[in-house]
Amino acid sequence: MPYCDEKVYYVDNNNVSPLGDGDRYSILKYEIDEKINKINKMQWSDTLISDKKDMVIQALEKFNVPHDKKVDFEKNLLYLTATRSIKDELIMAYDKDEELIYVFERFY
Repeated sequence: MPYCDEKVYYVDNNNVSPLGDGDRYSILKYEIDEKINKINKMQWSDTLISDKKDMVIQALEKFNVPHDKKVDFEKNLLYLTATRSIKDELIMAYDKDEELIYVFERFY
């Protein structure tokens, strides 16, 4: 994934572990066409299973993320997920209209 042009929002709970374990949530903005073209070539899906959506929603509530910074699952988004182990997850939601990627990471 190309380096973002702007990090719109970031929050984490890494202070609970010296190893950097925990949840992280970012909103990344892309404006340069070359980067957007690379993102569009990634293997996005138009669906996200409900338990993953629920996990993100619950984490954002714990973080007290402002409403305007929460991913809006009602919008027409594309998704990419990766699981390294039962405890490690990466969930990305891509808003093509706004050229934003919402990134949720859970590492334990």
